[in-house]
Amino acid sequence: MNPNRDRRLVVVLSFLVLMSSAGVSAQSSTDDTAAAATRLELVLDLRTVVLSIPSLSADDPTHRSLLSTTNDGAGGHVRIAQLEVNAPFEIAMLDLGIEEPEQREAAAVSAFGLSLSRTNDSWSLEVATGESETSTPAIVGTTELVHGMSNVAAPTLIGSLTADGSDDALLTLRWGRHTWSTGVRFPLPRGEAPRRRRLSGVAEARSFSFDSSALQRATRLSARNTNTVVLPDGTRFSTIYPKKLEVTGRDFAHLVSVQTDSVVRVIDGAVMRLETDVPLHFGDQVLDTGNVGLADSPGAYGVWLKRAADGWKLVFNDEPDAWGTQHDAVFDAAEIDARYAQSDLVDDSMRDASRALSTSVVMTGPDHGQFVLVWGPHEWSADFTIAR
Repeated sequence: MNPNRDRRLVVVLSFLVLMSSAGVSAQSSTDDTAAAATRLELVLDLRTVVLSIPSLSADDPTHRSLLSTTNDGAGGHVRIAQLEVNAPFEIAMLDLGIEEPEQREAAAVSAFGLSLSRTNDSWSLEVATGESETSTPAIVGTTELVHGMSNVAAPTLIGSLTADGSDDALLTLRWGRHTWSTGVRFPLPRGEAPRRRRLSGVAEARSFSFDSSALQRATRLSARNTNTVVLPDGTRFSTIYPKKLEVTGRDFAHLVSVQTDSVVRVIDGAVMRLETDVPLHFGDQVLDTGNVGLADSPGAYGVWLKRAADGWKLVFNDEPDAWGTQHDAVFDAAEIDARYAQSDLVDDSMRDASRALSTSVVMTGPDHGQFVLVWGPHEWSADFTIAR
């Protein structure tokens, strides 16, 4: 038995139960707008951050001044998200003041409200304590946002939370013609999970029919990270990828040596995985649900990166649980052209060179998004639409 591993599994199970009960409570006390929220969940080394973003319309008259595209003295303030974390956490350089794991209840969840503020062309993110709009908030602090303009308007507020390394992530928001971004991170060294208080003589009785889904997930998270998006209608997308595939490891070196028409094999981890509740169209190719297991089960695919003569491809395979060296082309379901980009590695972008492997689903609209793969300075992406 490995006591450290067992302790981590217990911590994750406790957090999953706590988050589930918290979700039930929140749902019973929120209005229709809050219920129609997109849920973003990122797990990095057993540390979890959950962001719930309501479906705020850009056409709502109450947001017209805030989202004005002209510098006409526009201003405003609106609550845009609910944030929940189970470990010390920072937004940009703003420390949210969450206690160290040994100083707080095991797997406890800290909740914050996020608000978007504007003064002329200056944009900021305000962080306040409190689990809902009905509670009395206490301002934790405010941090500046990186602002940009898009040629394509987002009719409702949408966001993404993508891993940017083993401890860092990038929060991106789009609303109307505006885009905002800021870095977020877990400042604790990897592997320091919240400690569970030991209670002597307390046991948990289980029948043979107990639900093992949380245990299975905890086992998976002991070796992999996850990035999940849940749309307002309940549609769920998840990417799962191995931990600690750093640029200093032997697997990263395979990128430069992989031959044309061959996949990048990973020795130190399982294959990347995509799960989807609905069929996804990547151009003229479709990733369907029910490809493994029951006909009405979600789609589950192993994801492989393949070198092509004129670039790169993403290969989706019907064996989602294979090891990173066990690609079997017989089970390939689709090969999709991937856009490739490389960071310039200048100024702040130098940090990109050290990013561990990560994958994510990023929604770019109500029915379309991107599958994104990042490793060091390298980035691959492919667009998809949801088949309704």
